[in-house]
Amino acid sequence: MALQYDYTALDTEGWTKEQHDTAANFCWTMMAIDMREVTKENQDEIVFRIMFLQMLDLGPWTKPYSLAFVKGQVHGMIGYKCNVAQDPRYKFIRRWIKAGERWLEEKLEKNEDFLKYRKGLVDGQ
Repeated sequence: MALQYDYTALDTEGWTKEQHDTAANFCWTMMAIDMREVTKENQDEIVFRIMFLQMLDLGPWTKPYSLAFVKGQVHGMIGYKCNVAQDPRYKFIRRWIKAGERWLEEKLEKNEDFLKYRKGLVDGQ
């Protein structure tokens, strides 16, 4: 099934091309967080899920953003819909923890010191 989105319910008057591109690409964020639509009722859950992924360094965007920025983006998307399967929070968290588990197992099997690039890492040497 092709990924589809609809942001015609948003007030896009005066939007730049960049803002339209952001809205068009927001469906990928929604896929990462297992949410189908943005409503007033679920905007806090969407913010939670984006921030959860950022906390794990798995954010749906290319770099981490502040809570204020994420809240603003999500609030601006109220009315956005896409054809992504929606899962409850526990399934969302479980999926990403399992993904992290698989990633870590792969790194350990290859004996990769993946933490050496982290800022502030204290080494016993």
